Amino acid sequence: MEAWGGAASAASAVGGVSVVVGWEGVGDPEERNAMSWNPEAEIADFVRGLSDTYGGDLASVVLHGSVARGDAQHDVSDVNLLVLVRDVSPDGLIRGSDLVRHWHESGHGAPLLFTPSEWARAIDVFPVEIADMADTRRVLYGDDPVEGRQVSLRHLRLQTERELRGRLVVLREGMVLAGGRPDELGRLLLVAAPAVAAYMRALLRLLRSEVPNDTSAVVRAAADRLDADPEPFLDVWRARRAPGSLRPTLSQTAGVFDLLLATANHVDTLGER
Repeated sequence: MEAWGGAASAASAVGGVSVVVGWEGVGDPEERNAMSWNPEAEIADFVRGLSDTYGGDLASVVLHGSVARGDAQHDVSDVNLLVLVRDVSPDGLIRGSDLVRHWHESGHGAPLLFTPSEWARAIDVFPVEIADMADTRRVLYGDDPVEGRQVSLRHLRLQTERELRGRLVVLREGMVLAGGRPDELGRLLLVAAPAVAAYMRALLRLLRSEVPNDTSAVVRAAADRLDADPEPFLDVWRARRAPGSLRPTLSQTAGVFDLLLATANHVDTLGER
């Protein structure tokens, strides 16, 4: 999630607006080389389709998340898009139905849809996501809706702890259902991994520490501040390159849970300052 200018290696024009996608200078070189998937053309086609469909009602499209950072993995990562459109009435949403359905059927998550005025009021509700976008994003269409936005540390702490504890509840439910079967545990942890990484970045921001662009470095830095072991989670993160290979032991799974709990408990203490 970074400003689009310095990270791009390829550009195409959509309705006179510069659409910039590419990986040069983004993320860890080893992880970039391991990428089995480059959604560049699909993203450009989708933005072009949004422009054709919504015309003057389309205000902004922003790429964020793992694709913007350069550490996305096919069949694991979503292409995360924020779309600001002026008409989100039922009729307006249906206008984009065929386009978004095709995008979704191609294996991508539906974009986040806001009106510009809704987005302007969302900074206290989505501080984790907006702080991530402030660090790494690419504006693919229109104005930059993130530039100049300042996230409150109080709001960031509250959302981070709430989502960490909610994630722990979901993981515990999944653990019960998985019954210790390694393949199911692996899928459970892989699905959770991007959110866990986001919480680690949020922790570093709350501690006013530098937030590396490389996710593995983020996890190591956060674990160091917690005096926790990062390796069980890093095993999960590395397994994104070959998702079917992750068959964690109960000990490794417990290590991921321990890191999450340590993070939640530490974030809780920050509210006392």
